Amino acid sequence: MVLIKADTTTSLDLYKGKLSGKIVIYNTNTALTSGTNPDFLRRTDADLDEMAKATPQAAGGNRTPGNPQFAAAMRMRAFRTKLGAFLKNENVALILS
Repeated sequence: MVLIKADTTTSLDLYKGKLSGKIVIYNTNTALTSGTNPDFLRRTDADLDEMAKATPQAAGGNRTPGNPQFAAAMRMRAFRTKLGAFLKNENVALILS
């Protein structure tokens, strides 16, 4: 079993040739935080009426290349694609993330 801590393609080179037949656990570095607000809440009739009167917004408002969140998501998506190809080429037995 091998724990992979990599967030760039260059950091994957540390694991090259060492993963064949191994169980790989991919560390996502996602910190879980507990919030101060409840996960669910009961809506009042006034809240539901206001929600029913809402008009839909245009699709794709923040999906512009200049948006930093969009750019970060695209970098992560590209890295995940490269990570998947790397793990497939390394012939790992099982991937847990």
